[in-house]
Parts: sequence; C-alpha cells; structure tokens
Amino acid sequence: MGELRTRLGRGDRLVCIGDSITADDRGYVSVARDVWAARDVGVEVLNVGRGGDTARQMRARFETDVISLRPTWVSLMVGMADTIKYLRGDPDGCDVAGYQEMVGEMVALAVRAGARVALCTPNHMEYFGHGEGMHRPANVMLAEKAQWLRDTARAGGHLLVPSGEVLLEAQRQAMSGARWLSLTSDGVHLNDLGRALTAVAFVTAFGYDLALDDPRQPTASTP
Repeated sequence: MGELRTRLGRGDRLVCIGDSITADDRGYVSVARDVWAARDVGVEVLNVGRGGDTARQMRARFETDVISLRPTWVSLMVGMADTIKYLRGDPDGCDVAGYQEMVGEMVALAVRAGARVALCTPNHMEYFGHGEGMHRPANVMLAEKAQWLRDTARAGGHLLVPSGEVLLEAQRQAMSGARWLSLTSDGVHLNDLGRALTAVAFVTAFGYDLALDDPRQPTASTP
C-alpha cells in the first residue's frame, strides 16, 4: 500500500468515473481536487462522472471518456445506480455477474493503457420511506459488489478506496449509541456529512490527510 500511495504526485493525471456520487460538484472528487491543489501536489484531477450511469454505460464510454485522456490513474466508483436500475428491470442495470464483467473490462483497459487503478466501494442505500422496500435487496447486492471490488483490488494489486465501508462504520458507531445517522438526502445521494466522509476515505487512500498545515507531505504508510 505504501508504494501505491507515493505514486500519486506531481505530473499525475487522475480520471474519476462513476455515477451521480462522482459527478456531484460538491462531492468527493471536488474535495480531493481542492485539497491537492491547496497542497501544490501537482495532480490533475478530471471528473467524468455522469448521473445515473451503470457499469454497462460506463464501459460503453470508457475508451472515449477515460482512456483518451491518457490518465496515469483511474478511479472507478460504480454500484448504486447500477443496482437500482437492475432491481427496477432496466436493461442497463447489472446483476453481480454483469457488474464483474463490465468493471473487470474497464480495469483491464486502464491497466493496458498504463494507468494505475483505484477501486472505490459504493455507498449503501438508506431507507427513506419510499415505499418500494428496495433498500434491503439493494444493499445485499451492493455488499456483494463491494466484496468483489475488495477481492479484485487484492488480487490485481490495485488501490482500494473503502468509501462504502467508512459510511457503514459511521452509522454503526452512531447506532451503538442509540442514535440514527443519516448520510444521504434521499436514501441514495449523499448529504454533506456523507460527502465529507467519502472525501476523507478517497483522499486518505492515496496517502494524504485533509489538514493543510503540511502542504506537500503524504501521510506515513503504516507497516
């Protein structure tokens, strides 16, 4: 992990692809860009997220929207829109097997183009009284997709961004004190706290904390 962290630095171009969680102009990509700009890290961050995109839709535009930009790093956060569309019967959505195929192809394309890959685990769905009861089956499927991302990162030597796990842990800690902690505005899209926690997970996965007192130093890798 230490080697991965030190490789994101001056001259790198990071292209981030995902659904609305990534496309959000107040989301984790914008925070990361601002933090690294303030630290003069010298990283170019390009956001090609698109609201509602599934793994299948991202794969269809991957060469045009990602590979053509000649990234040195590619981050993928995919799962929420993908799962919702699948459960609603939308042919663009993917079950776990389809997700593995589409994301696996994007990872392979990025590696073939000489880019390092960061795999971000998706957030879970909160129950917001929509009446669909979708949050339970959605979260089962999202957990399976997240586990595959963890396994793929480990097997392929890719960077894992545990964004989904950070959100779940925040809720677990709140619930241990008999408190409910909402991290979304509608069950799906992150609120300000959800955005902040996701940004922390993303930035620190690359070896940088969010304090601005030591602008050029990555955090030390733990043994």
